[in-house]
Amino acid sequence: LITNTRSGGEPPSGSTMSSSSASESLAPVILVEGREATLREAAIAELRERVLAGALRDFNEDRFDLATSSFDALAIIAAARTLPVMSQRRLVLVRGVGEKRAEKFLDGAFLEYLDAPLDTTCLVLEAESVDKRQKWVKRVAKLGRVIDCTGPNRPADVRRWIDARMSQKGV
Repeated sequence: LITNTRSGGEPPSGSTMSSSSASESLAPVILVEGREATLREAAIAELRERVLAGALRDFNEDRFDLATSSFDALAIIAAARTLPVMSQRRLVLVRGVGEKRAEKFLDGAFLEYLDAPLDTTCLVLEAESVDKRQKWVKRVAKLGRVIDCTGPNRPADVRRWIDARMSQKGV
C-alpha cells in the first residue's frame, strides 16, 4: 500500500506503488501526509510491519501526538535516539505534525535531530496536511521519504485510482 513517493519532491497525487521488499532499507525519517485518514493509517500499519517484523513491539515502538498540549519535545528526540532492543530497528510514530502547536518542535529539536538521525530508528511523522515550503518538510523529503495519502482529486480519477489499487493487490 505504500503510496508513490520520491525523495526531494512532491509525489503524484493519489498514486500508489508496492514497495514491500524486506531487503529494501527504510529511510530514517518518513512523512505520511494527505487528507485521506484511511490511507495514512494503512501506510503507517505497513511501515510498522516492515520496521518491527519479529521485534518486541513494546520495547521498540514509541508513539507521540503533537496535537495534545502535553507533548514533550525532548522525549520524542530521546525516543528517536534510543537503540532497539533485540531487534534491527525501532519505530517512533509522531502524529499531528501539521498542527500549529507542533511548529516549535519541528523548527527546533527536530531539525537538530535531522543533522544526525539514528540509522536504527524509523521516525514516522503523520499529518493531514503540511506546508511543503517549510524547512523541515524539505529536509525530510531530501533525507527520507514523503508518502502521499491524498487519494484521487476528481471524480473522473476515482475509477483509475481503484483499478490501480486492485491491480496492485493482484485482483
